[in-house]
Amino acid sequence: RDQYGDSTLHLAAMATGRNGVAVIKALVDALPTTGPYTKEQLVSARCKNFGNTALHWATLNGNVESCEFLLNAGSRPDRKNRLKQTVLDYAVKYEQPKLKVKYEGLLAK
Repeated sequence: RDQYGDSTLHLAAMATGRNGVAVIKALVDALPTTGPYTKEQLVSARCKNFGNTALHWATLNGNVESCEFLLNAGSRPDRKNRLKQTVLDYAVKYEQPKLKVKYEGLLAK
């Protein structure tokens, strides 16, 4: 983690607006399959400063492909950050209509 508590996956998700999904894919594919944490727990981990998940950061950037990849990797759309915001809240706040519709469908289940 960096000095703000962001993991490499968080940083890659922050850069999806510029770099796309490739780095996220590489990082998620390299996650360990054994150990104290499951892959789903690792991709849903919150950063220490804002409490965002990688999915929050990818949502802020509006990168639909990255968000779908993180969801398929097990990222939980119901995780809340320090301000009690879910990724649906971020999709609304940062005007990401495609992601808003996707998250509404996932969170309604």
